[in-house]
Amino acid sequence: MTLELALQEKRWQLPLVEGELTKGAVHDSIMGKNNRGLYQGVYQGADIVVKKVDLVYLGQSLKNAVALNLISEIRFAFELSNMGIAPKFFGVMRFSDGAYGIVTERIYPSWLARRVGHSSNQIPQALRAVNDSVKFKWVEKMNQIVRLISSKKIRAHDLQFLLTPKGEVFVIDFGVYERSDNVDVSVENHANLSTIVSQIH
Repeated sequence: MTLELALQEKRWQLPLVEGELTKGAVHDSIMGKNNRGLYQGVYQGADIVVKKVDLVYLGQSLKNAVALNLISEIRFAFELSNMGIAPKFFGVMRFSDGAYGIVTERIYPSWLARRVGHSSNQIPQALRAVNDSVKFKWVEKMNQIVRLISSKKIRAHDLQFLLTPKGEVFVIDFGVYERSDNVDVSVENHANLSTIVSQIH
């Protein structure tokens, strides 16, 4: 299935977003392999983040592979947002150069929580900014999220969360998720979670 056909599936109800981009590359440190930048902007009065994905300048075989990954990433952005555990998903943006962007709500202020040793991990900064009750809420919510995605047979290869000062938790980076109907994903998901939770004390 091509990306264009996937975006035309009526059951997705994916709008093509036309928003005003105000800043570029706001999070260089978390740009992925085929990621051409994370941009922030405004759409329907809401602050948004747009993840721009490179399909334009790739060879055809690589372009097809990246397109399939992007289709999967869009699906999980849509699904996890509807589950209430990810930032609100607005749709897909088409850039003037032909590249696509995944448009989600901007969660701000927030800190990025990742495994120990990752350069973009912001847990140390987060811990200095909140009290123990907020830390408890983070851990409780992260455990709830992992139980939920495991019950849906969703595997997360590299869990990433946004933590807010109010104790809210949101999953991000939808390219690390896949559905594994014939495998018990709970053990792997909880093992990945433990590398994050162990840092919160």
